Amino acid sequence: MKKFILIAAFLMAFTMFSASTSATHVLFVANCEQSITLRESPSVYANEITQIPLGQGVAIIGDYENGFYCVRYGRHRGYVLADYLSDEEPNDLKIGMMIERASLFEGPSTHSQKIVEIQSGHWVWYIDAAYFSLPEAPDFYLVKAPNGAYGYILADRVDWNYRGRNQN
Repeated sequence: MKKFILIAAFLMAFTMFSASTSATHVLFVANCEQSITLRESPSVYANEITQIPLGQGVAIIGDYENGFYCVRYGRHRGYVLADYLSDEEPNDLKIGMMIERASLFEGPSTHSQKIVEIQSGHWVWYIDAAYFSLPEAPDFYLVKAPNGAYGYILADRVDWNYRGRNQN
């Protein structure tokens, strides 16, 4: 019985550790003047989906293929040339205050793997908005958590204007 309890405790600890250490891989648009092209397939001849501005973060969701990464940007999924992405964060990331405790997820869904819990009162750094229901109202934000992990939080759990209200 003791062996069973020890094995169960070990498996639970391992599962909790691996869930809390996994994270979304984020890269930032760099090495361009204004923006880069998000394309439908990994080719410079593929149709354009949208432009991604310099400094904007994208979530890597697929393998490197033909010089491209498969990425998620807002509500879009597509391919960008890897040469225009960097792991260097811009210096001017927007900061928000968690107004309610929230889970940080690997993808923009509550069915995605949970990375960590972020407590109310902690700060997060804005990377991108993930729009699914309405273009003007994001469901999730891609953020950098206080522990340095990147992931998605429910949009209604963070206040991006908190500092402004405290200064008035």
